[in-house]
Amino acid sequence: MKRIIMIIALCFTFMSIPGCSNGAQGLFTHEKIHERAQQGDSDAQFKLGVMYQLGRGEIQSYTEAIKWYYVAAEQGHVGAQYRLGVMYDVGRGVPRDYVQAHKWINLTINYRSIDVFYMLSWYRGDLERKMTREQIATAQKLALEWKPKTWEELKTQLK
Repeated sequence: MKRIIMIIALCFTFMSIPGCSNGAQGLFTHEKIHERAQQGDSDAQFKLGVMYQLGRGEIQSYTEAIKWYYVAAEQGHVGAQYRLGVMYDVGRGVPRDYVQAHKWINLTINYRSIDVFYMLSWYRGDLERKMTREQIATAQKLALEWKPKTWEELKTQLK
């Protein structure tokens, strides 16, 4: 059941982000996505993360996916924040870290429709069942203190 809910939430992630639908608008060539990502476009960075995570147009690499999700998430890209939270929860490309997973999922909750809000709230609750009170408090503090970063602040981390 948990996997089904996560898959549904992933579908909402894609449907609610411009350029992530199957429609013709917003689609870019592989090279264009790389170029835009390198220039700081968080939508392109998110797409590149998905490509690396799923092995679509790129060799599958969770480490590369994390890198691109991270810079997009730090700029405030909600889809990347969600994906980064899930990657921390399951330990793909990064060591499993429930505090970081909770922080990133917590940041996404207020940016969704009411249906997705409930799914993400359930997911956050599931994370909390794996965490100590201290870990939850730390994650909540990190989410409250989080502020988006600029591409100028982040681009040096890609090298």
